[in-house]
Amino acid sequence: VTKPHDKGMLSRFDVVVHVQHKPEFYLWNVVFVLFFVTLASITAFEIDPQDLPARASLLLTLLLTTTSYKLVVVTWMPVKPYLPFLEKYILVCFTLLFIMIAESVIAKRLRCTNIDDDDKNVFDGVYDFTYRFRTP
Repeated sequence: VTKPHDKGMLSRFDVVVHVQHKPEFYLWNVVFVLFFVTLASITAFEIDPQDLPARASLLLTLLLTTTSYKLVVVTWMPVKPYLPFLEKYILVCFTLLFIMIAESVIAKRLRCTNIDDDDKNVFDGVYDFTYRFRTP
């Protein structure tokens, strides 16, 4: 298209490119990976509640992994003025990890008590009658 201008004739050439995102890429490379990273946090419940440093170490490592992965994923996604589903999913993963960290701290503070080795009362109810590492 040629239009007159005060400096002479100007030409304009319009190019229209249709771009479409492939949702399978985000499904396999983001949702699937973050699902299993978040699912791995369940293994923290197999660690003894009294061993808070081990639980916290595992959960904070998974939180750091999720944070690092989010920083990579953001570079793959277009900038939008609203929060897309994928960003909401990542925030849910963060929230679940924070809840598990809070649960570990609360469980340690409220429910874990130490029993002395000279405790002769096996049925004192501290561990609801389940002793794994001590015989009566």
